[in-house]
Amino acid sequence: MNHRTVLRAEVVADIYAGPNCDQVKNLFRAHADGDMDESIDSADIVLKCKELPPGTIIEVRYPACPACGLARLDTLDASKKIIGHASKCECSFDWDKWAQDKYS
Repeated sequence: MNHRTVLRAEVVADIYAGPNCDQVKNLFRAHADGDMDESIDSADIVLKCKELPPGTIIEVRYPACPACGLARLDTLDASKKIIGHASKCECSFDWDKWAQDKYS
């Protein structure tokens, strides 16, 4: 079975968030197939199984380090909930600087 992408979203960094424009806030920048408008920015995306047809595949892809190829690591709390992401790769690549450069 072939699949067609009907919704695509990227987590982008608003690096000028907050009252003093000095905070970083992650947002989804989403675009649905057939949309005539520009992409929509949203803090959350909610997917409901009842609204998706059988055979739908949901895929999450993290950015890979350009130096060593590893995916950016999650930071977890004691219950294994994702609370953030590593600011540096194991090879010392600086993810925070990369985000600032890409989204400024």
